[in-house]
Amino acid sequence: MISSWGGIRKSPYVFTEYGVAMLSSVLNSEKAIQVNIQIIKTFVRLREIIISNKELRQKIEGMEKKNEQRFKELYLLIQEYVKYYNQERQQWDLKKMTPVEYRNHLLERVR
Repeated sequence: MISSWGGIRKSPYVFTEYGVAMLSSVLNSEKAIQVNIQIIKTFVRLREIIISNKELRQKIEGMEKKNEQRFKELYLLIQEYVKYYNQERQQWDLKKMTPVEYRNHLLERVR
């Protein structure tokens, strides 16, 4: 489905507990309400299992920390590349100036 805001929108594959609660406030059929109650009970049970199972909780927390570190590393690499691209790299087409220097040079000529 293509959105009027641009881009392709896809239906979600999962709901959060809060999304299910909001959905139950919209749907009025008895069957929909019963299904939503069961889904919320499942979320509650999963939370109880995670809280009671220390090893599982520690694994999940470890995965969160590991991924957080990876995103930090990726962000730093992107920053380094942007800095290199905009300030350190020189192009023959840009009269041996960095892109930022060349842009500033052109802006001064226009003024």
